[in-house]
Amino acid sequence: MLPIYNPLTQDEVQRIHEAALEVLAKAGLAIDHPKAQEALAAQGATVSDDRKRVYLPKATVEKLLAKAPKEFLCAARNPEHDMTMKLGNYYTRQGGGPFSFYDMRTCQARPLTVADTVDSIRLVNHLQHINAPSTMTPHDLEVATYDIATAKLVL
Repeated sequence: MLPIYNPLTQDEVQRIHEAALEVLAKAGLAIDHPKAQEALAAQGATVSDDRKRVYLPKATVEKLLAKAPKEFLCAARNPEHDMTMKLGNYYTRQGGGPFSFYDMRTCQARPLTVADTVDSIRLVNHLQHINAPSTMTPHDLEVATYDIATAKLVL
């Protein structure tokens, strides 16, 4: 097992947590989904008059965090590859979202393709310390169905 890298002290983590709570309370979140707004309001959040922002007081966030499950199952098509995510454990994935690829054969950067994404997923599936692949941004996909196509590639 790899050693756990902790660049922050517990005090620094707590300060970041407190700052995040302040942002959620004062700046809020842009949530443009009426049912989500209603559900959060029922838990103590405030929805702006123009229904464009939701403000989450510290007590609401802490109440919702206490209700959140401490573990959940990421089910694979093959149950042998199921992964139970547990609070307190560390999970990794390769960086997602790049849209350019540095081709070592040509020494040039170029737009990513579906083939590059598939190669990356195959590589990640064989790396012991990465738990899950993530999507990249291939340029040879239809924009309208990009999310569905990249999810299909990863699965």
